[in-house]
Amino acid sequence: MTFLFILLAISCSDDLETEMSIVDHQEINSDKRQLVVQGWSPPTACQASSLTYSIDPCLTGTPWFAAINTAIGRYNSADISINFSLVGAPGGDIHFDCAAFANSCLFGLGEWPTEDFSVGGTIFLSTNNLSSCTALCASPPPCFFIGLAMHEIGHNLGLGHNEFPDDLTWNVGTFTIDGNGNPVHNGATNQGEHIPGTAAAGTTDPGSIMNENASCVMSCVFNSNDLIALQSLYPVDCDCYSAELNGPANLCIDQDGEYCVSSNNNVSIQSVNWFGHPDITGNTNECVTLSSSSEGTDFIYADVTINGCIYFLSKKIEIGPPNILADLTVEIDPCLDIIKIEGNHNYTYSWGAIKLSNNNSPQVNISGSNSSIVSVRAQLSAGEELCFQVQATSECGTSYLPCEVCYTIPECLRGESDGQSNVVLPNNACNSNSQCPDGFTCQDGICCEEGVSQGDMCVTYDHCPPGFECVFGDCCHILTGLCL
Repeated sequence: MTFLFILLAISCSDDLETEMSIVDHQEINSDKRQLVVQGWSPPTACQASSLTYSIDPCLTGTPWFAAINTAIGRYNSADISINFSLVGAPGGDIHFDCAAFANSCLFGLGEWPTEDFSVGGTIFLSTNNLSSCTALCASPPPCFFIGLAMHEIGHNLGLGHNEFPDDLTWNVGTFTIDGNGNPVHNGATNQGEHIPGTAAAGTTDPGSIMNENASCVMSCVFNSNDLIALQSLYPVDCDCYSAELNGPANLCIDQDGEYCVSSNNNVSIQSVNWFGHPDITGNTNECVTLSSSSEGTDFIYADVTINGCIYFLSKKIEIGPPNILADLTVEIDPCLDIIKIEGNHNYTYSWGAIKLSNNNSPQVNISGSNSSIVSVRAQLSAGEELCFQVQATSECGTSYLPCEVCYTIPECLRGESDGQSNVVLPNNACNSNSQCPDGFTCQDGICCEEGVSQGDMCVTYDHCPPGFECVFGDCCHILTGLCL
């Protein structure tokens, strides 16, 4: 086979034409993969989503360097599972290298995929024939090198020349360049088959990037047949991608917070739509800034589209001083008699008396950043209560529980040496007064005795009379310890 990769097309547009939608992904199923190369299957969708490439330093300063990166960008945006990222030479799944071909009209040579289900490992690009083949390309068009790079990448991904749809010969293996500048094939010859839905047998498709016609009117875009072929080999699988919404979980009142969406494997995000907060609703940037003027809880949301797949993201934001219960985790192992209480490591905690209803003197150890972790060891009994008070301070202020929060010890359901970890919720938690027993009201998510109000409590000694200090919301005499 002659590797003269001059492409015939009618367009040199730099705008990528993607004619297939996410619906087409569902119509193209995996059984078409066996119709490409006998004995070879493309990488799985998730493998293809993290392919890598490198560019040899010998191509720096040549027209190839920018053309390669542009061509890679076209594949990354082609509504297929493939996503290339650049790595250092000579690494990567595909390495672009220089070659001094003896054939003055041989501009590039791409290796076919190997039999171990890998893509072709090397693409050789001419550095001595860029202007010598005057019979064909006296004045190469602007997208000449981009089109050639796209064509060679197509070979490494398993695509043959489209003029011969029923007689494709795959040279499975690698190529080397001998001392005379001639390519030497190291491998076996294998028979390929026509990809359904693309140009029929004997039909010329001059708009395809895989057309081998000797012409200097280059194609820089995928036509519909190219996309069908690529999507047959590399269909999108939405399970291969993921997106994250990153930003602070806590903001002070009127403090600006920046929130950004990102994807895994550096896959490009196609679109973003934010909503849920007046500062960001309708914004389509990958990063937004918001603030709130009142204390409470905000939620923000984003619909993120990656490769035609839509991901719904959300984030809860606490505005103002710490929301103690929202950031507190209580984990109880009743089989091993261990309790772990963990708060937000960005807060500073002060813990009141930690009590067990059947044991007034448990072994308590406070550790972690800013006293954010409490370990409790005691002989635990199913049904008894763990109760405590706590105060938390952040840059936005200080919060405290208006009364004790209590948790019920669960029953050990396994052998004592096996352990059984349970994340438990407060048994006196509430959302409204109707959820509290008579004589209690719902305050900051806890049922507290009537008459106890956080508004009546202190936060610092400045809120107490002279000679008193603030201890967990109560003003207590410094000498006697008696509280008001």
